[in-house]
Amino acid sequence: VYNINDTKKKRGRAGPGFCGLWQKEMKKIQTKIIAMVVLATICVSFITGGISLLVTRYSTTSAIEKNLVETAELAALAAENMISTYTLTIAEIASNPTLVDDNISLAEKQAFVQARAEAYYMRMGGLADLNGYDAINQKDISQEPFFQAARQGQNYMSTPYIEGTDAYLMVASPVFKDGAVQSVIYFQCDTYILQSIIEGLQIGEEGEAYILD
Repeated sequence: VYNINDTKKKRGRAGPGFCGLWQKEMKKIQTKIIAMVVLATICVSFITGGISLLVTRYSTTSAIEKNLVETAELAALAAENMISTYTLTIAEIASNPTLVDDNISLAEKQAFVQARAEAYYMRMGGLADLNGYDAINQKDISQEPFFQAARQGQNYMSTPYIEGTDAYLMVASPVFKDGAVQSVIYFQCDTYILQSIIEGLQIGEEGEAYILD
């Protein structure tokens, strides 16, 4: 005998089981979607952070490079002005009539040169003839670039001379008489005149500046 009530009961029991299975599948799908969204968010965050870091680094590097270029230009201008000041000072000393007066002895001329050296805080000064020989200091400077340049009528400042732990500069100028070079005056200077240029330069918090020849 077929009982309709039994069929309804069976269907009633099957309904809830199907719904439960469907809900479980939906939860799995939702979990996967959430996981994918979280993963995508993390990836986007990493990519965005990386791009931001690169942009920041590029901006910082560009700013540092710009600052270094500007600093180098200022230092170069200061060095140029310093060299010009010293060479013009030496040229002024060289133009003193004392150095071309035949009635003044060589020793007196040397005393005048040394007095000027001390007045301008230079180590020593000398006077060489056209052959490059300094009779008072007994030095042959004929092969020195500063003498050769001054011998040709130019004011000159050398690159630093290094002797052990000591460093110094040489400045020279021609001494003219009747429009022709008669002798060469030269001075030895401390390198502090170059160091003073870079002492005031600020390169970041711990940066240092150097002057190269």
